[in-house]
Amino acid sequence: MQCLYEDSGWLLEKREGSAESHWRAMVRVADEPAREAASIAERILRPARQPLLLLSFEQVLEAMAGYLAFQPEPAWLDWARIEV
Repeated sequence: MQCLYEDSGWLLEKREGSAESHWRAMVRVADEPAREAASIAERILRPARQPLLLLSFEQVLEAMAGYLAFQPEPAWLDWARIEV
């Protein structure tokens, strides 16, 4: 795992095995519970929620400490494969 500080937060990446298996951490976007109750117009006009790629220092620390201790990943953590 490695991290890099940007102007607004931290990027966290990991590589598992080969160079083709390179991943970037992101905050998992929660499903909206009232999605089925919303009207069609509300669903169409609702802005798309994008995963958050910039993490806080505490999130990076939690993810890295858990990885080092072989603990389950935090519930907020998701990974996206990236090309390097």
